[in-house]
Amino acid sequence: MRHLRTGLTIFDEARATPGYTIFSPLGRKATHLIDMHGRVVHEWRLPGFTGICARVEFSHANSVWPLDNGDLLVNFRYNHLMAIIDREIQAFKWEFCDWSFGQQHNVHMLDNGNLLFFANGADVLYGGPGAGSRVIELDPGTKEIVWQYQGSPPGTFFSWFISGAQRLETGNTLICEGVWGRIFEVTPDGEIVWEYISPYFSEDHPSYTGGNYVFRAYRYSASSPEIAGRLNR
Repeated sequence: MRHLRTGLTIFDEARATPGYTIFSPLGRKATHLIDMHGRVVHEWRLPGFTGICARVEFSHANSVWPLDNGDLLVNFRYNHLMAIIDREIQAFKWEFCDWSFGQQHNVHMLDNGNLLFFANGADVLYGGPGAGSRVIELDPGTKEIVWQYQGSPPGTFFSWFISGAQRLETGNTLICEGVWGRIFEVTPDGEIVWEYISPYFSEDHPSYTGGNYVFRAYRYSASSPEIAGRLNR
């Protein structure tokens, strides 16, 4: 594995966005809620895995984001395609396909109308692992990138599947580099102010045994309804 250390590795208390981070390791039977110091404050446990089977898909729609006007923002991983479906006519009213994004994940709309997503970079025609992954904020009107985060050098930040990003109220961005179980927060300038490496490794999953993969992570404030009543004090 790339990361030898697990748990909390970076915490700049003055610049990190306070709150609690929720994440679900792949191949494990629990979802964890941690505080800013990496301490588990709540867990949701599952009884086990059932109905796991192989799948073959044409498009693999991996995110659906409802918009205020009733339209749906949908991302199709295998087609490198994101699109807005008009609620009334049930057809694409906007679409964008860029193979260099490499089977992107977690496409969603920000309050400013731009799109934020994790561009995995899982396409060997566009550099492969050496090109790394990116977190991109895209203006849907111009289809231009207005902000992005990538590693330095680029290959030091790379997750070829799963993963995601969340814009925080401070303007910082929480990033889940899922393949490595890495969750970290960056400033608008790309400086890391908080980092946590999942210490939870799968032991009995048919596909993920031995890895500390994390599908996605979110940061919530203590008063948010998403985690209300679930903080162990």
